[in-house]
Amino acid sequence: RVLRCSRWLHAVMWKNFINAVSEVIAPTVRSPLEEFQHRWQLITDMSWKTDEFQSAMAKETDMPEHFAEMVNLLVAEEQSAADETGPCMEFMLRHDVLKTAVVVGSNECPKGSMREVFKFFSLLLRRTKQALIPHVKVHAAIKKLITSGLSHVKKQPKDAAKYVRCLRDLCLRIGHDTSLVDFFIENPSGVVLDPSGTPPPSAAVQALPSFPLLSALISFAVGDEEALALDACEAALVCLTVRSAVVTAVVVDYTDTCNALADRLMTLFATLPLQGDEASPATLQRLSPARVQRNADWVFRSKDVAHLPKDTQALECLLCWLRYCDTIANAADPLVAKALAHSITVRFLRPCVAPRLQQPLETISVMTTDYVTILISELSAQILVGGIVSFLVEDDADAVALSQGQGSGLGPVLLARCDDMSDEVSAANLLLFWRILATHNEDGFFSLVLRHMKEKDLPVEVEGDEIVLTQRLVESLLCLVPPNLKSGEDLDSYREYFADTQEQALSQAFPSHFFFFLDFLPTLLSLSSALAQLSTSPRLASRYEPASVLAANGTAQANTGAPAKTAQHPC
Repeated sequence: RVLRCSRWLHAVMWKNFINAVSEVIAPTVRSPLEEFQHRWQLITDMSWKTDEFQSAMAKETDMPEHFAEMVNLLVAEEQSAADETGPCMEFMLRHDVLKTAVVVGSNECPKGSMREVFKFFSLLLRRTKQALIPHVKVHAAIKKLITSGLSHVKKQPKDAAKYVRCLRDLCLRIGHDTSLVDFFIENPSGVVLDPSGTPPPSAAVQALPSFPLLSALISFAVGDEEALALDACEAALVCLTVRSAVVTAVVVDYTDTCNALADRLMTLFATLPLQGDEASPATLQRLSPARVQRNADWVFRSKDVAHLPKDTQALECLLCWLRYCDTIANAADPLVAKALAHSITVRFLRPCVAPRLQQPLETISVMTTDYVTILISELSAQILVGGIVSFLVEDDADAVALSQGQGSGLGPVLLARCDDMSDEVSAANLLLFWRILATHNEDGFFSLVLRHMKEKDLPVEVEGDEIVLTQRLVESLLCLVPPNLKSGEDLDSYREYFADTQEQALSQAFPSHFFFFLDFLPTLLSLSSALAQLSTSPRLASRYEPASVLAANGTAQANTGAPAKTAQHPC
């Protein structure tokens, strides 16, 4: 018996040896379809032969080569067959190759198979041009890959990069044909998805609609792994900016996307220094009004700011994330933008920013005010600007509303600080309201300007000659100026200013005339002598002066021995 087994084993080994030598000397000529089938058979054999490949690593086997060659065959077939589906593609679709490939990856035999499956799907999505995704066996397999892949990378974080890259390649295809996104919305209960309607109660629906692709991307976008977050943010941006009623309804009513974006703001804000004496000079310079300049680029790369102190890096990271939210709000459906603004107010501004602004400790309140000022300056989406401005000028929140997180009551507090005994507190809050008015937000302008004009019975009728109208606006605003800040009791001193600016005012459309007179900020806030004090406060010069002015003054002092002249405060 032993002899017979030995002879059989010898015969098998000899046969395999002959086949291998024959393949090298005279390789078998296969058609593209046969080659595709052969490669696929070898891949499945590896997955099912657990005893032979259990301890092997997929990257050390021929699996990566087989997957790559399968894609090459599909691309070559696509180029030669024009718009027709070739035999390799038909075989892949008919035999559910993609869905089986996900199973092969999940088996993890050999180890690292799922990573190779991610690469296979990425290659397929990037290199093929045919409309594959609408085919039920393709988008069904991709959805299975999304869910199975997410479970896999939670256990094997080292494979997350390939997984996110695969999802990004999928979103690039969606970006070229946004109708494809509907294939990745899960709605097993058939809920009517109407963004303008009221979603049914959760208890009345067996299985709620979901968007697994977006949810997976957001989970990586809000993470701390920079490379993963960047790819995930780019892909999520595609999903969020698709103008589809179905996508809008699911994102707003059935996902935590907006909340997750707002929570990330809160996490990053918590890493910033609480007080000015804890911040580096680079951070204080970044917060200076002279250095405030909006940047539309939301991409954060730590290598670009590696030369900066840690707290300045944290501030730049926060600003980049805010710009990302701003980009979404500008490009997404208005209902998505509105939901995002609401989440930022409820989950970031009220629980995180408001307590710091209300701090009785001057150093904390000033630093937080500076942070809020620069946050406003980074925004361009009016819906987000309006949310922050409304939060800052609220003045009717009672104790019950505050306890329920439905108000801030910050308006009167911040306005009172504009005439604080501390020059630094007054300066910070004046700059904040100057920034609010510069946004041209209607709510902010009404709360800070028009309401006070109406209280003093100074409304201006929007009728008649524009020169007369503009002059009336000037006179109405000047009536709000405290007497101690006026250069004279009559209006003669302002006539020359009015004459110089008349032509510019006429070239602007109403209501731009209102914003043309933003120079009158202190009058609108009914301040006393705060500005007069601030303009001569040497202690604030280093904090609020442009670096170039300070440098010039310092040079002049060094050359002449005379004390440096303090420039006027920006307000």
